[in-house]
Amino acid sequence: MSEFIIPTILQCNHFKLKSTIKNMRRVKDYEFDFYLSGERDMYIDDRYHKISKGILVFRKPGQIVVGYGDYDCYTLSLDFSHTVNIPPDVYLRHRDTPQQPTVEMPLLDEIPDTFYPYHQEELLEIYKRMISCSYPSIINPEEQKKYITEFLLLVLSDVHRYKRKVVEASQKSHIERACRFINENYQKNISLDDISGEVHLNKSYLIRLFKKELSTTPNHYLNETRLFYAKNMLLQSNLSINEIGKACGFSDPAYFSKCFKACFNKTPAEYKRLYLPER
Repeated sequence: MSEFIIPTILQCNHFKLKSTIKNMRRVKDYEFDFYLSGERDMYIDDRYHKISKGILVFRKPGQIVVGYGDYDCYTLSLDFSHTVNIPPDVYLRHRDTPQQPTVEMPLLDEIPDTFYPYHQEELLEIYKRMISCSYPSIINPEEQKKYITEFLLLVLSDVHRYKRKVVEASQKSHIERACRFINENYQKNISLDDISGEVHLNKSYLIRLFKKELSTTPNHYLNETRLFYAKNMLLQSNLSINEIGKACGFSDPAYFSKCFKACFNKTPAEYKRLYLPER
């Protein structure tokens, strides 16, 4: 497990301003800003973010930030390096003095530039408590240490939850794209290679995703899709059984009949006679 460094609070306050002026600066310290309302466009090292209520913004020393729009947020500047010697009453984010060194703390590398934390009410309360023991209030180092530790542990917990949900959403997106590709191309001679290539995943991983999300495999889903359309065509078209099988992606009539019977417990001919008796 990586070392957990407890930083020093350089500044914590509530900052509110309506502005359309675009500003750019180089970040000097570690910053966590939690937005209460308003909207703001922000670039962090050329990555664009739309900032609005409920978003936590994290910036590290050396990053270039460009922003414009309204401010209404709790701001927090931290010293992880324990090298910043600026009195709290003169501290400025836009200062001309050197930036603090970055620290070797892999846990910080896990935090994205922006995300929606899960424990929003708890974080808001911790911000208020950090403000109450930071300048211009009476500075209480022990209280600061307690609250910043609680804050970081909560943020890291929410980052883990956030990233898990991002991965799950990405997996579902891959499955949705694969299923859409199958539904749009089931008539063709497509294979697992074609499906995995469409969603840019290797075959083994795609099979695992299908089993996890749909409790089936891509090939089984493809066959079920073909059989679903074949079943409807048997009752709605004048094509022969062999023509229907071919139209639904089955090049071998015997294989079509075998798959149909395995799925519906009847051959295509038996199914058609049962549900579409001759008049």
